[in-house]
Amino acid sequence: EISGTVESAGAWGVSLKEFPGRTFKFSTVGLSAADMAARLLGEQNDLTREAVSQQVDLRRSDLTKYLSSTLSQGTSIRAVVPKGSPQNAENVSAVILAGGDNINQELIERGFGPIP
Repeated sequence: EISGTVESAGAWGVSLKEFPGRTFKFSTVGLSAADMAARLLGEQNDLTREAVSQQVDLRRSDLTKYLSSTLSQGTSIRAVVPKGSPQNAENVSAVILAGGDNINQELIERGFGPIP
């Protein structure tokens, strides 16, 4: 487990002031358009291509709002990462914890990641 201060955050992950050049990606959370479309179709497989596209755009917007409010610059976080990865890898899968919340789990509950 590591601790740090958010420098920036987005769908691509989190960068921390204490680990320059490293990106901590949300483990087990699918944030690509393809992941979101698959999740949507798993929930409602009768959606049209246009409806899926609109829903993906809405989810992306919700994601941006959520991350900017939850992981704003200067926020202190903890991250559970594979041993040695913050020192040896540029892109690290992590479970991000902030303000007592598991951010990865929050994202999954908001419609990202694996189909429940």
